[in-house]
Amino acid sequence: MSSILKVDTIQDQAGNNIINESNNVITIGASGDTITVPAGATVSGFTSAGIDDNATSTAITISSAEDVTFTEDILLGDGKKAIFGASSDLKIYHDGSSIISEEGGGNLQFRTNGPTINFQKENSEDMAVFTADGSVSLYYDNAKKFETTATGATVTGVASASGAFLSTVNNSLLTFGGGNAGNVGSNLTMYGGANGSTGDFRFRNATTINAFITAAGQIQGIGGAVSAPTFSFTADTDTGISRPTTNALNFVTAGAERARIDASGNVYIGKTSGVLANVGHEFNAGSYASHTRDGDVTLYLNRKSSNGTIQEFRKDNTAFGSIGVVNNDNPFFQGNATNHGGLQCGTNTILPCKNSANSDNTINLGQSDIRWKDIYLSGGAFLGGTGTANKLDDYEEGTWTPNIGGNASYSAQAGHYRKIGNMVFANFQIQINVKGTGNGSKLAGLPFNSSSNSAVNVQSGYTSYFANLAINVNSLAFYVERGAGTAEFVATTSTTATTANGAAVFGNGAHIYGAVVYATDA
Repeated sequence: MSSILKVDTIQDQAGNNIINESNNVITIGASGDTITVPAGATVSGFTSAGIDDNATSTAITISSAEDVTFTEDILLGDGKKAIFGASSDLKIYHDGSSIISEEGGGNLQFRTNGPTINFQKENSEDMAVFTADGSVSLYYDNAKKFETTATGATVTGVASASGAFLSTVNNSLLTFGGGNAGNVGSNLTMYGGANGSTGDFRFRNATTINAFITAAGQIQGIGGAVSAPTFSFTADTDTGISRPTTNALNFVTAGAERARIDASGNVYIGKTSGVLANVGHEFNAGSYASHTRDGDVTLYLNRKSSNGTIQEFRKDNTAFGSIGVVNNDNPFFQGNATNHGGLQCGTNTILPCKNSANSDNTINLGQSDIRWKDIYLSGGAFLGGTGTANKLDDYEEGTWTPNIGGNASYSAQAGHYRKIGNMVFANFQIQINVKGTGNGSKLAGLPFNSSSNSAVNVQSGYTSYFANLAINVNSLAFYVERGAGTAEFVATTSTTATTANGAAVFGNGAHIYGAVVYATDA
């Protein structure tokens, strides 16, 4: 059996309403009253449109869906946290610093359906601005320094990095100093393979490409001249390396070309081609060198301090000859094989040498089948010994004209001589037409006067043929007069008698062949 108690109002002894029912609304207590629910008690079936603060407005509203609405500020003390998530993943609090902490395994995301997300100072100065479907901007002291764009990013001011690595993706292009996606007007471009390149590094002056670093690692310069070489130095812009023509390289100092390597690998110093007549040096790739200088020493070879070889000559990498110095200042040239002859230049002399030393009486000048032609001497030649007696100091050949003096006329008049040392060997032919006032007993016109030294007795001559003499003789000889260029004839009329000196031998039609040997002081 159940009992039902129905009342509209319950009052305390003072007449104050404790519970009042009106229009299906139950009011407990009055304004300012305290309602106490004992510990452990449960209030079931309770619904409320909100919680009032001490004023007359609703401060907190809890909806039927358990959504809580605060109409005023939520104030949490220091260290007090607003905690979100079943595992308390997200915490927001202030503890000296203001902190938003994601402590779970998820991402911390900032989202907006508006145009931007701004990070600002309290005075509204921008620090970072994130624009939906647009740029990301970073600021320094309210001044924009970095901004992403549709084609990349823009940096205002100087970008510095320490140990940074910059990478491009999907054939992208990096430009510096202005320009655009096509790199026109940029000062520096880097390609990852786009725009027809295969990944290179380009240096520009406005729209002109001046240098490359290729994807293969090659450094390539473009342009350049002798006055401004392609590769030069900051403090010396007219000194460096250029390419004067295809497959060639030149080296420049003070705005002038000093050396060149051509397409064949030839090296030129002081000239640009292998023309031998042009002053300069050539080191040919075919393994020869040439040196041309105008009016001065062409090549210096300097051996310092000691005697020995200065230059060695080789064939098939085997030495066969050398040039060097002995006795401090005597140059020599010699063959390197044992007993090969050579020459040494001494003081006022040229000496034979071999095995890097002087060699006496062992080296021939020429051989039987390989002979020298002529030897020109202004002094003498020592033959068979070194004494004065072995010296041949004069040799001469020539012609002379024999005569008998006066006004004689001749149909034949010829002579030839050899002078060896001080000995004269002379032969002659004389044929007289008309003797006239000529001396009929003397032969004149010898090529040299005979010696005046009485100790010299070689003063003789002979005839090999005579005819039509002025006298009838059996033999005819003559002797050279001492200290004169004449010879006196001696005619023998019998085997036992000789005509006296001065006998008239020549007459009209006389004809004589003869020879004379005599010494001279000349």
